[in-house]
Amino acid sequence: MLALALIIFVDVSGRYLFSMPLLGATEIIKNSVVSITFLQIPLAIYRGGMIRTTLIYDMVGPNWIMILGVAIVVLLVPGLASWLPGRML
Repeated sequence: MLALALIIFVDVSGRYLFSMPLLGATEIIKNSVVSITFLQIPLAIYRGGMIRTTLIYDMVGPNWIMILGVAIVVLLVPGLASWLPGRML
Protein backbone atom coordinates (compact mmCIF):
# COMPACT_ATOMS: atom_id res chain seq x y z
CA MET A 1 0.00 0.00 0.00
CA LEU A 2 2.87 2.33 0.75
CA ALA A 3 4.30 1.61 -2.69
CA LEU A 4 1.02 2.65 -4.32
CA ALA A 5 0.98 5.87 -2.31
CA LEU A 6 4.53 6.56 -3.41
CA ILE A 7 3.67 5.92 -7.07
CA ILE A 8 0.70 8.29 -6.84
CA PHE A 9 2.83 10.93 -5.12
CA VAL A 10 5.59 10.72 -7.74
CA ASP A 11 3.05 10.76 -10.57
CA VAL A 12 1.15 13.80 -9.27
CA SER A 13 4.33 15.66 -8.33
CA GLY A 14 5.89 14.99 -11.70
CA ARG A 15 2.75 15.99 -13.53
CA TYR A 16 2.29 19.33 -11.78
CA LEU A 17 5.86 20.36 -11.06
CA PHE A 18 7.68 19.14 -14.16
CA SER A 19 4.85 18.41 -16.63
CA MET A 20 6.20 14.84 -16.81
CA PRO A 21 3.92 12.24 -15.24
CA LEU A 22 5.24 8.82 -14.29
CA LEU A 23 4.70 6.60 -17.32
CA GLY A 24 2.35 3.69 -16.61
CA ALA A 25 1.31 4.96 -13.17
CA THR A 26 -2.38 4.98 -14.07
CA GLU A 27 -2.29 1.37 -15.24
CA ILE A 28 -0.29 0.26 -12.20
CA ILE A 29 -2.77 1.88 -9.82
CA LYS A 30 -5.84 0.54 -11.66
CA ASN A 31 -4.53 -3.03 -11.72
CA SER A 32 -3.26 -2.88 -8.15
CA VAL A 33 -6.57 -1.70 -6.73
CA VAL A 34 -8.41 -4.50 -8.52
CA SER A 35 -5.83 -7.06 -7.39
CA ILE A 36 -5.93 -5.92 -3.78
CA THR A 37 -9.73 -6.08 -3.76
CA PHE A 38 -9.94 -9.57 -5.21
CA LEU A 39 -7.14 -10.91 -3.04
CA GLN A 40 -8.94 -9.71 0.12
CA ILE A 41 -12.27 -11.35 -0.73
CA PRO A 42 -11.30 -14.95 0.23
CA LEU A 43 -9.93 -13.82 3.59
CA ALA A 44 -13.04 -11.77 4.33
CA ILE A 45 -15.28 -14.73 3.46
CA TYR A 46 -13.15 -17.10 5.56
CA ARG A 47 -13.31 -14.80 8.59
CA GLY A 48 -17.01 -14.01 8.10
CA GLY A 49 -16.20 -10.35 7.65
CA MET A 50 -18.41 -9.57 4.67
CA ILE A 51 -20.64 -6.53 5.14
CA ARG A 52 -24.31 -6.86 4.40
CA THR A 53 -27.19 -4.47 4.70
CA THR A 54 -30.46 -5.85 6.00
CA LEU A 55 -32.43 -2.60 6.14
CA ILE A 56 -35.15 -3.74 3.73
CA TYR A 57 -35.16 -7.33 4.95
CA ASP A 58 -35.75 -6.16 8.52
CA MET A 59 -38.86 -4.24 7.46
CA VAL A 60 -40.60 -7.04 5.53
CA GLY A 61 -41.73 -10.56 6.35
CA PRO A 62 -40.25 -13.84 5.08
CA ASN A 63 -42.66 -14.05 2.13
CA TRP A 64 -41.57 -10.65 0.87
CA ILE A 65 -37.92 -11.58 1.25
CA MET A 66 -38.44 -14.47 -1.18
CA ILE A 67 -40.40 -12.23 -3.57
CA LEU A 68 -37.62 -9.61 -3.48
CA GLY A 69 -34.99 -12.29 -4.12
CA VAL A 70 -36.85 -13.61 -7.15
CA ALA A 71 -37.45 -10.08 -8.46
CA ILE A 72 -33.75 -9.24 -8.16
CA VAL A 73 -32.75 -12.38 -10.06
CA VAL A 74 -35.43 -11.83 -12.73
CA LEU A 75 -34.22 -8.27 -13.28
CA LEU A 76 -30.45 -8.77 -12.98
CA VAL A 77 -29.88 -11.92 -15.02
CA PRO A 78 -31.40 -10.62 -18.29
CA GLY A 79 -29.81 -7.22 -17.70
CA LEU A 80 -26.35 -8.69 -17.24
CA ALA A 81 -26.88 -11.14 -20.10
CA SER A 82 -27.64 -8.26 -22.47
CA TRP A 83 -24.98 -5.89 -21.10
CA LEU A 84 -21.94 -8.18 -20.87
CA PRO A 85 -21.63 -9.20 -24.54
CA GLY A 86 -21.41 -5.54 -25.54
CA ARG A 87 -18.67 -4.97 -22.95
CA MET A 88 -16.59 -7.92 -24.23
CA LEU A 89 -16.12 -6.51 -27.74
